[in-house]
Amino acid sequence: MARDRYTIDILDRALDVLESFFQSAGDWQSLGEISQRLGLTKSRTFRILSTLKARGYIEQHPQSAKYRLGLRLYELGELVHCRMELWQVAEPILAELAKACGDTVHLIIRDGADAVCVGKWYGDQVVQVADPVWRRSPLYAGASPKLLFAFLPEEEREELLQRIELKRLAPNTITDREELRARLAQIREQGYGTAEQDLDEGVCAVSGPVRNASGQVIAAVSITCPCNRFYARREMLIRMVLRATEEISRQLGYGCAGGK
Repeated sequence: MARDRYTIDILDRALDVLESFFQSAGDWQSLGEISQRLGLTKSRTFRILSTLKARGYIEQHPQSAKYRLGLRLYELGELVHCRMELWQVAEPILAELAKACGDTVHLIIRDGADAVCVGKWYGDQVVQVADPVWRRSPLYAGASPKLLFAFLPEEEREELLQRIELKRLAPNTITDREELRARLAQIREQGYGTAEQDLDEGVCAVSGPVRNASGQVIAAVSITCPCNRFYARREMLIRMVLRATEEISRQLGYGCAGGK
């Protein structure tokens, strides 16, 4: 493969080592086989394999000292598969939701301490409020970010709550940790999230959770609109977003035989 000036040589070589297992005839490969296949010295190949092993991407047999791909790669593959499946299931449902409510619908996932918009669908109202796809927002502000925050495992949620800096982003941003903790508990209890000018001024939203087959919240869906169009329709929008997220979750296996 051609290498350009932007590539990092050692990282490129590490990926060569991983991809070499796709070319091998068997499951377990020796250090000599890998280094010979790639044209690398044994010492350099060994250092790369040791690093990958420490991170779980490579396993080493305790008796033969041969190597094979590790479970960490399987976990990454499952993550990619789940996100592809999420999009395939969600897209037609969220397109229909946007059409029914007339406002903008967003699909949001979590990435560390941020929420990331990975999809949006426009309604037919003249004035639309839409986040750019790939916009990152802090988990403590906005309907979907707060919902994703609320449904994190307790230990992870508390660690993040203590660590993040709560900056005022809009008139109603929560900047007090105890108030935020109480709001997250409320979201978990009621099963949906709302936002009224806490992320963007003049913008309100409702959100619902998307669950996988094991019951884990893996995404959130929001309906976002100008606040002057929100208050009279608040309860209706909550019902609409929850119907949509329940259907997505059902199609992902939640509530089915073998699911939660």
